[in-house]
Amino acid sequence: MASAANEFFNATTDILTIYIPVIGAVKLLVQEIYHIYENAECNKELCLIMVDRVKAAEFSMEKIIRSIEKKKEDFRDKSYYLAFERFKNNLTQIKEYTKSVSKLKGYKRFLHATDVKNKFDQLRNDFDRCMADLNFAVDVSSAIDREDESERVDKALKEVEESLKQLDDKLDEVSLVIWKYNVLVILNFPFFMIINFSLSKKSTISLMM
Repeated sequence: MASAANEFFNATTDILTIYIPVIGAVKLLVQEIYHIYENAECNKELCLIMVDRVKAAEFSMEKIIRSIEKKKEDFRDKSYYLAFERFKNNLTQIKEYTKSVSKLKGYKRFLHATDVKNKFDQLRNDFDRCMADLNFAVDVSSAIDREDESERVDKALKEVEESLKQLDDKLDEVSLVIWKYNVLVILNFPFFMIINFSLSKKSTISLMM
């Protein structure tokens, strides 16, 4: 990556050729995040918030690329290229995050809903910094309401927590039924042995006949 970045100062270098790999990676990550959202078992609203963000960024990126001839100086700047790399890394983290929170099994890895919210805030802040560094900020900020996002996240996490509690309550009920059955078997062990022996004997006689 460093060798490619150094070539930015060469006026004869095809700028777009240098950026194609990272742009392709960004577009692929956006698709994967959207796919995770489509198949989410839980926290679909939270995943949608991330999709809205990355889609807005993708749109802004494509618009800037279309006007690359007017922004050659920006694209030849090494720091701008590195900002693209940071953006790609941020999307990778967003992908892993949405992948975890979109599945009940993955969501349970977080100790509390506040951990999920804190991670969301961290990724969102990193994302916003990338947008500012890439000059995507105006387009993205116009499409995103941070306060509305926070309210939606809080509501989504509350709903998931309630669903998990109901699921745990049902599992506790099932466990209690199983426990009672086991106790019954232990207390009535001779009775169950007689029943099983009787059934076994009848089966043997039937086979002999």
